[in-house]
Amino acid sequence: MKHGRIGNESAMREAAQIRTLISDLDRIVQFLNFDIATKEKHAGGIRPLRFFARRNAGSAPRQSC
Repeated sequence: MKHGRIGNESAMREAAQIRTLISDLDRIVQFLNFDIATKEKHAGGIRPLRFFARRNAGSAPRQSC
């Protein structure tokens, strides 16, 4: 039975490591979301696609050769 206990301890240790990794990833996602929201707020809420569409709207159409 000693062998089974070692395997169980190993599985429990791996499960704890996975929980820690998931917790770390969740914390990183929260930081990134906060950082993105802060930058969007300071930028005035301009969405990048709309910004580039407006920027290119005034340019002359390209002519093909």
